Amino acid sequence: MPFYFRKECPLNSGYLSIRVSLSIDILYFITSSWKSVLFWILTALILLNMVRMHFRLYQNVSRENISDAMTGLYNHKILTPELEQRLQKLVQSGSSVMFIAIDMDKLKQINDTLGHQEGDLAITLLAQAIKQSIRKSDYAIRLGGDEFCIILVDSTPQIAAQLPERIEKRLQHIAPQKEIGFSSGIYAMKENDTFEVA
Repeated sequence: MPFYFRKECPLNSGYLSIRVSLSIDILYFITSSWKSVLFWILTALILLNMVRMHFRLYQNVSRENISDAMTGLYNHKILTPELEQRLQKLVQSGSSVMFIAIDMDKLKQINDTLGHQEGDLAITLLAQAIKQSIRKSDYAIRLGGDEFCIILVDSTPQIAAQLPERIEKRLQHIAPQKEIGFSSGIYAMKENDTFEVA
């Protein structure tokens, strides 16, 4: 009997050790799998956050690069070959692209008599009137100094002809005490035209 007991004990302990070992292996697999999953999730979140940060930085740099600091309109750097090609495709497809050149009147006189601060204010007010008078699909550009350009996308000569008057009315509304005038000219983009021609 004692011999039988000693014989059974190793079998039972071996069985138990196999079960314990198997349980530990399964537990280790589960915990290590969760650790791996958690690691990859955290890695993906970190990478996604880095991509978002770089994209926002790129957007800010790009926006600053093509924006006029004083007025918030586009600057001349928006007039790229890519934009030119895009507008040409519109013209070739039958859409109308209109250019309106705007020159502010008497900016030098304002600067000389009232100071550059008043001159800058006049430029800013005119830019504001332009921005409020066009559609989101159009381009309002400050070329420099007192010169502006508006690109009307998918417009008509009739609409383009009415825009300077609309800008003037808007200007009188936002700055009734200021005497800010401007002159304008309209040009319809033709096939194979470049920005220099327009």
